[in-house]
Amino acid sequence: YVAGEAAHGLAAAAAEAGPVAVSFGVLTTDTIEQALERAGTKAGNKGFDAALAAIELATLYRALAPDAPTAPEGTPRTRRRGAP
Repeated sequence: YVAGEAAHGLAAAAAEAGPVAVSFGVLTTDTIEQALERAGTKAGNKGFDAALAAIELATLYRALAPDAPTAPEGTPRTRRRGAP
């Protein structure tokens, strides 16, 4: 199945790349209607959520790095769409 093969490929890539985070966001749907619903209607946009999680994780890794510079005052932070 697609999701299983995608997970296998990402696990292999993560193992080869070393200590890095790998984000996983694959929609598994049975119909085009399900895909459309999960890509931006009542169910939210699952692709956006996965991409935002990857950005937030990369930002966290950068902030936790021993030689990380402090973010300047007023630097925008990532947040979920619609969050205050």
